[in-house]
Amino acid sequence: MTHALPSAADRRLLRERAGLTRAQAAARLGVSAQTLRAWERGRSRPHGEGGWRRTRGC
Repeated sequence: MTHALPSAADRRLLRERAGLTRAQAAARLGVSAQTLRAWERGRSRPHGEGGWRRTRGC
C-alpha cells in the first residue's frame, strides 16, 4: 500500500506535534538535521527504504 507524502509544511507540523526538535527527529530517522530541514522546506523529498515511512514512528 502506498501512502501519499504529507506536504512540506505538514511534515514540520507533524514533527512539532510529536514534541521533537529537528535534531531529535533526524536522529530517529537516521538522517542529518540538514536533510530533515530540506524535507520540511520542500527542497527535497524523502525517498527509498528509509524515507518518510520511518517518520510514522516519531
